[in-house]
Amino acid sequence: MRVVVTRDVRFKRDRSGSTWASSASESTFLHRYLDVFDEVRMLARVVEVRSAPAGWERVDGEDVTVHALPDFVGLGGLMRQGPVVLRGVSRAVASNDAVILREPGVLSSCLKRFLAVARHPYGAEVVGDPRDVFAPGAVDHPLRRFFRWWGSRELRRVTMFACAVGYTTEHYLQKRYPPNPGAFATHYSSADLPDEAFVSEPRRHLARAGPFRLVAVGSMAQRYKGFDVLLNALRVCVTAGSDQTLTLVGDGRHRPELQSLATTLSLNGRVAFTGELPGPEAVRRVVAGSDVFVHPSRTEGLPRAVLEAMALGLPCIGTTVGGIPELLPPEDTVGPDDAESLSRRIREVLRDPERMNKMSERNLTKAREYHQHVLQKRRNELYRHVRRCTEEYLKRQRKSKGIVDHSWGGRR
Repeated sequence: MRVVVTRDVRFKRDRSGSTWASSASESTFLHRYLDVFDEVRMLARVVEVRSAPAGWERVDGEDVTVHALPDFVGLGGLMRQGPVVLRGVSRAVASNDAVILREPGVLSSCLKRFLAVARHPYGAEVVGDPRDVFAPGAVDHPLRRFFRWWGSRELRRVTMFACAVGYTTEHYLQKRYPPNPGAFATHYSSADLPDEAFVSEPRRHLARAGPFRLVAVGSMAQRYKGFDVLLNALRVCVTAGSDQTLTLVGDGRHRPELQSLATTLSLNGRVAFTGELPGPEAVRRVVAGSDVFVHPSRTEGLPRAVLEAMALGLPCIGTTVGGIPELLPPEDTVGPDDAESLSRRIREVLRDPERMNKMSERNLTKAREYHQHVLQKRRNELYRHVRRCTEEYLKRQRKSKGIVDHSWGGRR
């Protein structure tokens, strides 16, 4: 049986028809489904190019295909290309396909319309919360409030009618977007960690005056990650006499704004912007060379960056948003958008090497719960349930209509 999965990412397709992604993790992601299904088809936006960009990894191949949809951008782009997108979505799925919607996502919302009409079962993987993504301060858009309301409403509808729901958090998203009482529900992070992501032993920190090396990792495409708050917190630390440097790993349209803020705060020489690094190994090297990982995010599901830092045995400080409190205890978190509290927490941790040792040990132990072998078992349970529900749906269809196999609208 083939499974069709939605994913709101952008791929590139070369003239030979091969599909490429900027990260090798996309290929790993697609192959997860092959433990239970025979084939995987991904619905995604695709840009046509002459040849693959340097450093990009091929994602399609045997048993894995990418169904190309127009590369629209934003609500305006979707409105202009809506009919083309909807036709592409309808042609991507056959009645004998299993379907898993990655939520929240525009493509998932498009596909759900056809599923509802056909009463076709589907599973959902909930990896984020529109209510947080479009929270005040996280996104600058004149329709932010509408997107927040509409996205939350759509996600509640998806989880209520799904036959199986996998949440990236253990409790947080389940409370806001509960499953149907009769549905199969589980939790697993998208950020599963391979063997090479882990250190063998916790770190040992010794008392010293500094300089201490802080590090943060995340996209600068939006203001979600709160790097501006971290820069202001660093300024407070330095003013209080604490000797620290900060490395910011990531890139995006707000990077010049953050660099300007660092200059305004007189932090030149203390803050390094690495840009986007070439792969997870390069990121791990930078993180592993630091003393404390800081994640001042305004919105989260369950952040992979924090888990990877924990697996390296780093003491971590985060905010009380999304699933972060499921990873870090209260004494290692602060509220979002609070530079003063973040500064105090950073200084508390850095002047207590024994506390840092305990944080390292605890974080490494907690991260092992997110090893890829542990999480794949939970995923497979959900995938098997979706497959069984689809098989039962097909039996009912054959019995009532004599349908053996067809695509919606007679198209394959």
